[in-house]
Amino acid sequence: MASTFKASPLANLTRLTPTTLLYYPPQHNTTSPTVLLHTWMIASQAHIQFYFQKWAALMPTARIIVILGTVPNMVYTPISTQKRNLGSAISALRAEPDSPIYMHLFSNSGAQSASVLLRAFKGTSSAESEEILPVKGILFDSTPSRGTYKSAYTGISFQIPRSPLFVYILGLAFIHALVSLMWIVERVSGNMNVLSQSNSDLVDSRLVPRGIPRAYFYSREDRLVRWQDIEHHAAVAESKGWDVKTERFVKTGHCRHGKGEGEEKYWAAVKDVVNASNAPAGGNRNAKL
Repeated sequence: MASTFKASPLANLTRLTPTTLLYYPPQHNTTSPTVLLHTWMIASQAHIQFYFQKWAALMPTARIIVILGTVPNMVYTPISTQKRNLGSAISALRAEPDSPIYMHLFSNSGAQSASVLLRAFKGTSSAESEEILPVKGILFDSTPSRGTYKSAYTGISFQIPRSPLFVYILGLAFIHALVSLMWIVERVSGNMNVLSQSNSDLVDSRLVPRGIPRAYFYSREDRLVRWQDIEHHAAVAESKGWDVKTERFVKTGHCRHGKGEGEEKYWAAVKDVVNASNAPAGGNRNAKL
């Protein structure tokens, strides 16, 4: 059962599932935009609220669906379970087929939940149509990494508390063993690991409409995701026919490009993606900002 998300500062959102939150502004209608915020792992409510408020100001009529990134989803929760958990989000998306959709992905966790949503949405289409999610634009913030051992280990180990020291050391050892096991299973089974899968899905025209605009936000100072990986993914997307914009920031950390000194540049690029999408908003004009 849906319930109001009580904890501040996201009091205006309704919790549909433990990892899915939904907001409808008073002036929303069925042709207003939809924004999908796919957060990084264990993102704080204050950080989520910042991007939520930015989008609410940018598109006052847009409904906003927040999909929380979690460590279990990145490590051990079966994809079939994750798809079921996204059922309420998919139902909401299907309820408004004329709503232009924008995806905002943060870190590898956001890319992973987005790829699962894309596959889950297509999986609920009829066998005849194999309809894909009608996304109009995608924003990639500090993502994606290539599917290497180092990328997976770095991303997960960053979530371990640094103190007390013995907990940190034990946590690193556990993550090393866990990621090693995942890579062994990948080699034996022939299946792609979670990072490689999301990388592939997000440049797959069977899941993402070809040609729509996308922007990548990154920096060389990001200690979790290599800037070379992001530029590589952007180049692959462009070679496959997507409209790609890259924005490299200076001296900003992981998922911190949209705040502080780079804030104006960041949100100008977001507006460029929305404007380039030329999607209808409010039922009577293009989504120009």
